[in-house]
Amino acid sequence: TAPYAAILTGERTLVLKRTADTSVTVATFAVTVAEGRDQSLYAIGGTGGSAITAFFTTDTNPAAPATQARVRVVHLSPTAGSVDLFVTSPGADLAAATPTLAGVAYRGVSGYLTVNAGTYQLRAVPAGTAPASRAANVIINVASLALVGGTGRTIVAADNTTGGAPLRAFVLTDR
Repeated sequence: TAPYAAILTGERTLVLKRTADTSVTVATFAVTVAEGRDQSLYAIGGTGGSAITAFFTTDTNPAAPATQARVRVVHLSPTAGSVDLFVTSPGADLAAATPTLAGVAYRGVSGYLTVNAGTYQLRAVPAGTAPASRAANVIINVASLALVGGTGRTIVAADNTTGGAPLRAFVLTDR
């Protein structure tokens, strides 16, 4: 992960190199950079000999109110399939909860949700899981997600580093 970086507008080529040996180019992506637009680039694939491809999102970054935070989800786990996502208080009973986002497909990007500042738990289950079975079928769990007022976060659902399960999520700071 890396923070936002200023890039000159126009046609650009981004080169992804291996960290351990920067003489090895892993992938090259053509990008059109527009003025005044924030974008995130995710390099996906690469496990089991598959090609690494680019996945772009356009990021809206208006400031959140001082007492609230903005959160969105980018679903980049092909293993997970479509998921129902729950943003709840920590330890809340999933059987009694309503999905915050339902049926989010692979490569799906949610809009930004505005929530009160506080600590939350984000859990994903396979889409359509019966309420009584949700707790036993959590496939991604961010147990303690502290959201400070006036901030924005992107939560990325992903396979593990070698592909497949166990699935994971990481939290990015939006501008």
